[in-house]
Amino acid sequence: PGGIGKLTAPRPTVKPTQSGDIVTYTWTGEVTGTTEDSVTLNGLSKDKDVNFTLNATFVAEHIEPNRGKKVTVSYRIWRAATNETSYSNVLEFGVGQAIGSGNLKVMGARFNCHTYGHIGASRVLSAFDATTEQPIEAQWKYATDTEWTTATTWTDTTPQEPLQVRSSDKQITLNPANIIGN
Repeated sequence: PGGIGKLTAPRPTVKPTQSGDIVTYTWTGEVTGTTEDSVTLNGLSKDKDVNFTLNATFVAEHIEPNRGKKVTVSYRIWRAATNETSYSNVLEFGVGQAIGSGNLKVMGARFNCHTYGHIGASRVLSAFDATTEQPIEAQWKYATDTEWTTATTWTDTTPQEPLQVRSSDKQITLNPANIIGN
């Protein structure tokens, strides 16, 4: 948030770029659509990586709105000498959600669905900073999942699986409920 970033079109090794070539990146966000920017190479910038600065405005308009969504990025090089265009592969990635920092503490109870009287039992877990006792954004997922979910609370729908919870500083695993009784 409020930061800047950089996107790099790497220097081609098989067919080096020349003065007059134009390098263009294409950024397509699930929420924000497509934007492009280009650089015309000169004698000093030919045959080198091409860096595009993603300034604070770009971050605010094209990265922040796509948090939790997918983005694709590619680049192309128009070759001035041959009037041909070379294309990169498309890179697809998810824009991550910001998560909190601090001494992670998870509160709530995992219930055992095989115990008598489990109906109506709480299934909600919450993430806190253990020092300040304030809620924090954490990432949650079951051990068998591949995607993390960012939230301050989690509804435990699969208590028989290990649940992984992480902040920017710490990760813990909550094991399945293993006490049966009334």
